[in-house]
Amino acid sequence: MQKVIRRTALARNQAQRKAVRAVKDAEREEFKDHLRQRFALNRIELDNIRAERQRRREDWLRGPLAPQRDAGFEGQSFGALSPQAMNPPPIPKHLRRKYINIAVGDRVCIMKGRDKGKINEVVRVDTSNETVNVRDLNMVCFCGYTHYPHGIFASD
Repeated sequence: MQKVIRRTALARNQAQRKAVRAVKDAEREEFKDHLRQRFALNRIELDNIRAERQRRREDWLRGPLAPQRDAGFEGQSFGALSPQAMNPPPIPKHLRRKYINIAVGDRVCIMKGRDKGKINEVVRVDTSNETVNVRDLNMVCFCGYTHYPHGIFASD
């Protein structure tokens, strides 16, 4: 009888260890995926900056003969940024803030970017990637000091 009880206890403990290991593996994969998406977003930003420097130099050298660049890269999009750059990746649930102290209708001041110092009203708060949209201004990212070291910044 003792052997049967011992075997069931060992099997139960093994199943618990397996479940804990599966949860940790899932969290690790989610975090790796988040890092991959974040690195891809940073790569897009760096590529945009490098390409903009090259385009600016080309425009300066060509003067009035410079090409019109108002339709995005090869005419695939309208504007300066691709849709991937406009939507940052979601933050994993275990890294998200419990509460975001900014709500729709709050007046906020832009801390970085082209619209630095401008004040306007929050139109939308997205808790999955901790971003807010400000009326008539750039999209602003509300990133905590524990996740990303820069705090609130405008994505230019």
